[in-house]
This record gives sequence, C-alpha cells and structure tokens, in this order.
Amino acid sequence: MAGAERLMSERIPPIATTREQRLTAGLRAARLAIGWTQGELAAAAGVGTVTVARMEAGLMSPRLSTLSKLQDTLEAAGVLIHANDPPGGASLVLSPKAILESRRRYEEARRHRSQGQGGDNVSICNSPDVSTRVEHA
Repeated sequence: MAGAERLMSERIPPIATTREQRLTAGLRAARLAIGWTQGELAAAAGVGTVTVARMEAGLMSPRLSTLSKLQDTLEAAGVLIHANDPPGGASLVLSPKAILESRRRYEEARRHRSQGQGGDNVSICNSPDVSTRVEHA
C-alpha cells in the first residue's frame, strides 16, 4: 500500500510474552505511532521490507544488528522505546516532531478518505502490551 492509506492494515499480534516479542511489539507500535509503513521503516533503516514484516509477524528472530538499526531509525524520527516499562510491556515517548509528523500523516489520510481516495484502514495503534505517552519539550 502507498501513502497514508495503510497504518493498520497488518493484523495486531497476540499479547507479547517473551522479551523478543515485547521488543518487536514496541518497534511495531513506534512505527505505527509515527504513521510509517513497514517499507518506509525498512528503507530508512537500511533493512529489507520482508525482514520488518516477518519480524512483526513473529515469523523470524531478528538479529541484534537489525534491531539496533530499526531502533536507531525510530529514535532519529523522534520515538523512544522503553522496554519492560511497564513490566512485561513497553512504553513509547514521542517528541513534538514525531507528534507533528504523525498528525500530518493522519490528516493527509483523512483528506484522502473524504475525497474517495482510500485510506479507510487508518487507525491509531492500540496494542495491549504497549503504552504511549507524550514528551513535552
């Protein structure tokens, strides 16, 4: 899918139970929080789209180097992931820059929907094992 038409086209995975699942859920929630597709995150991090998709679906165990690239990319975009906070989950801290970008993408998708150009599957991330809080500068 292209553009802002796709934030939640992927199914929401079950509640994360292992450390790897919690980290993967945190990365996915961070990606969705700023409105990026799997392809956009993969391109920005220099990894394959299939790698991101398989990792988020729980079909592969990512390498530490891949996780580091993804997390560094998301942090550069203004999203910090705090693993195991709350215990057994993860928290996201969004910078004002990330919030503005997310809002811009959401509004763009809304505009496309109202013009009949798709975007019906836009949603806010609502994962039971990831909480989101806003950091005010």
